[in-house]
Amino acid sequence: MGRISTFPTLYEDMYRIDLSTLKMNGFLCANQIKSGTLKWLRGDIVTGTISILVNSYLENPFIQLSYNYNGNSINYKIALKSISSNLGIGVIWYFICPKTNNCCRVLYCFEGYFLHREACENCMYESQTYSKSTRKYISVFKRFLKP
Repeated sequence: MGRISTFPTLYEDMYRIDLSTLKMNGFLCANQIKSGTLKWLRGDIVTGTISILVNSYLENPFIQLSYNYNGNSINYKIALKSISSNLGIGVIWYFICPKTNNCCRVLYCFEGYFLHREACENCMYESQTYSKSTRKYISVFKRFLKP
C-alpha cells in the first residue's frame, strides 16, 4: 500500500526573485537608486508583476517590493548585503531574508512574502518528489529528454 501524498508546494511553481536577474537588468550597479517592474511569464501570458526599487548605496542597501497578493496591497523592504569578491573583482550581493535572517541569492514568494527557501514550510524541488525508479530512468535517458 502506498503512502498518503502530502502534495508539497514546488519551488519551481513559485514566483522568485534572484540577484542574477536583477544584476542582468542593471538594478545592482554600485551607488544608485533604480526602480522598475519585474514580470513573470508562462509562455506569452503574464502571470504576475511586481514593482521594485533597489537602493545599492553601501551605507544601507535594500530592495523595496510593491505588489498585490490575493487582493491585498503589500509593500515592504528587504535588506541587501554586499561582500567583496574573492577574486578581487567587485562585490557579491545577497538578500537578507526578513524571516530567517539568512543570506541568500534567491527569494521565493511563500504565503504572500518573498523569503529564503528555509522559511517555506513543506516545500520541495520537483526532483525530490520523484520515486527512486523514476530518478533512475531520468539519469539513464536524460540526454534524450532534453530538447
